[in-house]
Amino acid sequence: MINSLKQINRIVEEKYNSKLVIIWNDHQEKYKRLCEKLKETDLDLIFLPEYFNDKRTYKLEHDGHPTAKANEEIAEILYKHIKEKDKTILLDI
Repeated sequence: MINSLKQINRIVEEKYNSKLVIIWNDHQEKYKRLCEKLKETDLDLIFLPEYFNDKRTYKLEHDGHPTAKANEEIAEILYKHIKEKDKTILLDI
């Protein structure tokens, strides 16, 4: 999986002259080793806080996708991340 993400990142940079940001939102124990390996890469990562696993507030009941509230907060986190990484972005929410 990590090699695939690295290849996707390379394609995004070369073909689209853009940046890939990976947002990780799964804090299950079974993914702990993968998370640690991801942190060892030079990929641009955002690990969402564990409170995003709250099924009542942040996940849709029937399929586990993010709720509107979760998407709003993720958008804010992503915006701040990009703004901090790339000081040339002059957008303001």
